[in-house]
Amino acid sequence: MNEVAARLPAVDLARHLIASVGLANSTPLIRTLNLARDPSELTPAQVAAEFRVSPSTVRRWEKAKMLLPTRRLPGSGYRRYSRADVEAFKVRLAEQQRSVDGDTTSESAPSES
Repeated sequence: MNEVAARLPAVDLARHLIASVGLANSTPLIRTLNLARDPSELTPAQVAAEFRVSPSTVRRWEKAKMLLPTRRLPGSGYRRYSRADVEAFKVRLAEQQRSVDGDTTSESAPSES
């Protein structure tokens, strides 16, 4: 690998390697790599990794209307989730987990007298 390629982020490295073998910019892989550049949108696999669950769990959350994709990519229908929606969902899950665990450290807990 040359010195330039060693300093590139993964998406740019993939684009560089594809260009170096002479593939046209119209290939589906290049289009996919171009769409992957928006850091405010996450793929189902990225969402799954953040929650340490499988991508099929993310699809079940969608089916249950717990976490909905912000949009679907034209043509492919691939799901994209906004980072803000994912962060809000994390907070909701944490609150649900605290209520299941019986955590009563909120302001509504009775004070000791």
